[in-house]
Amino acid sequence: MKRRIFFILSIGLLLVFLTSNNRIILNADVGPKPSVTVKVKTLDYDKCYITLLSKTDCSGPWSVDREYRDWDNEALR
Repeated sequence: MKRRIFFILSIGLLLVFLTSNNRIILNADVGPKPSVTVKVKTLDYDKCYITLLSKTDCSGPWSVDREYRDWDNEALR
C-alpha cells in the first residue's frame, strides 16, 4: 500500500514539475520599420521595377555578397 501511494505521489510530482517547468520564450519584432516612398515622374503608367542604391552595405532580400557581384561598386563610393 505504501509503495502504491509513493508511486502515485512521485508520478504526480513529476507531472507537476514537467508542466510547470515548460516555459516557452518568444521574441517578437515589433515597432515601426524604416521605409521609403519613391515617386517616379518620368515614366508612363507601365509596370516597372526600381533598384535603390546605397553607399552602405545592406543585408536586404535583394543584396548579394561582394564576391558574387558582377557589377562594379566604385560608382557608389
